[in-house]
Amino acid sequence: DPELALEVVEVLTQLAREGTTMLMATHDLRLASSVATNVVFLDKGEVVEAGPTAAVFGAPASERTRRFVASLGH
Repeated sequence: DPELALEVVEVLTQLAREGTTMLMATHDLRLASSVATNVVFLDKGEVVEAGPTAAVFGAPASERTRRFVASLGH
């Protein structure tokens, strides 16, 4: 439901602005990149890459992370 999803994103964004610590698992890169300060990229249950959001999304060190980010049009 797109309307509900937008409301959830707004609530999560507000909580992040207020300094609430959250741990989330998501495939929604737009949500992760707009809310998270740090991200962990997993593949088959293994940590492939972790670090500040801007670094992982902007200049991934791992080829696997680069392919994933590119495949979702981020």
